[in-house]
Amino acid sequence: MSENLDIRARLTGVDELSPVLRKVIADIKKLESTAKSFSASFSSVGRAGMQSFDGLSRSTKAATDQLRGMANLSRSAARGYSTDWAKASAQRVSDARRAYAVLERLESNYLRQIERRAEVERRAGSGRSYGGGGGRLPAPRIRTIAAGAAITGAGIEAHGHPGSGSPCRDVR
Repeated sequence: MSENLDIRARLTGVDELSPVLRKVIADIKKLESTAKSFSASFSSVGRAGMQSFDGLSRSTKAATDQLRGMANLSRSAARGYSTDWAKASAQRVSDARRAYAVLERLESNYLRQIERRAEVERRAGSGRSYGGGGGRLPAPRIRTIAAGAAITGAGIEAHGHPGSGSPCRDVR
């Protein structure tokens, strides 16, 4: 009376910058190389010009470093999300297994109770039987009861009040 539940999940992640961030970094590097070539072309302008280009180089390097930091932060967040997702999935599987174990235990106890009652009835010679036949009907399984309730509930919800536009149950 035991069922195995086999769940497989594959989580994948990509460890790279978004296309927008890659383009921004490429543009910054292009600007830096253009500034350096411009600086090399006009090296005779003087010390003040070179210092201003060095300042531009430092600022572009700082911007590039900030973008790399953002990329590292996004990778870290993705790893955290992946870990949280795996923990939540494991918890869901554990909860489902526990719930099915409780249901199976309840069903087993119910079937034993029915068997004990049938034995008592046989000993007492009550002669009570169901369906007009000679024997008892088998006890319904919990899964069968749950499936019937779900089907019945879906049928009721699908046939709401005519003309009301509301899927309410028709209680008479």
